[in-house]
Amino acid sequence: MSKFLIVGLGNIGNEYANTRHNIGFDVVNAFVTKYGGSLNVDRLAYMAEVKWKGKTFVCICPTTFMNLSGRAFKYWLDKTKVPLENTLTIVDDLALPLDKLRLRGAGSAAGHNGLKDIQQAVGTDAYPKLRFGIGNQYPKGMQAEFVLSQWRKEELPMVRLKVEKCVEAIESFASIGLERTMNLVNTGSITVTSSKTGLTFSINGTGYTNTSGSFTNLAPGSYNLTAKNSTGCISAPRAIVLAAGSNCASIGDFVFKDVNGNSIAAGTSFQGQIKDFGAGPVAINQAWWQGRGSASNSA
Repeated sequence: MSKFLIVGLGNIGNEYANTRHNIGFDVVNAFVTKYGGSLNVDRLAYMAEVKWKGKTFVCICPTTFMNLSGRAFKYWLDKTKVPLENTLTIVDDLALPLDKLRLRGAGSAAGHNGLKDIQQAVGTDAYPKLRFGIGNQYPKGMQAEFVLSQWRKEELPMVRLKVEKCVEAIESFASIGLERTMNLVNTGSITVTSSKTGLTFSINGTGYTNTSGSFTNLAPGSYNLTAKNSTGCISAPRAIVLAAGSNCASIGDFVFKDVNGNSIAAGTSFQGQIKDFGAGPVAINQAWWQGRGSASNSA
């Protein structure tokens, strides 16, 4: 069947906009916007219908408030006659760290009131869920305040990256099915967000052919990420650990250094040359000739 029901959980009202608990709304809105649609008030939900590659997506954000999400889910499930296995529910998850997504075809509500109500409405927990990790960095007894709080500024790059990954997961779910999409979503990715241009990137020094800064389908493990600028200077490595199921790592600007460890922004002009002594290129600039690289400091 080429029809799908995409459900984003959250609460209506300006006071809940851009909060952790409303990430399901944000993902659905991003997907609908990408394909030229807009969410409009309908029965028990904001609803939009969009088409992509011959497939129809009925996308809803329930207006019943989180704890009664099952009412909207069941109504639109019956109205659209979409099989339960062709639904995908996007929901926030306190048990997952911020860098993690998890896709499963079944699973308990894990204390989430919106999922509890859906399970009660449809009589099973065997329906696909895409869980968006929001972390759990809150003082004891402050869980409600945390989930209803807005994202911190330093969290936003990761949040935006994961929203994009969720949109891709919806597309993949409809194209290649749940199992194969799980293999993609539940592996890891590293994405570089840099203000500098003209950089190429490498994982573990295996060649600087990556120009996008995006590495996907990575197995859990440790990685050393480096960048090379247009003059051939290579940055100090960034050590990154992708834990099992930890989906996304977002890396900021790379910094290049001279022999004394002083930072040289990529693209900066300096008088001197670049030389490789076996551990990667080093800027042979004034710091070299006046510092520990000079003849007077050599053994």
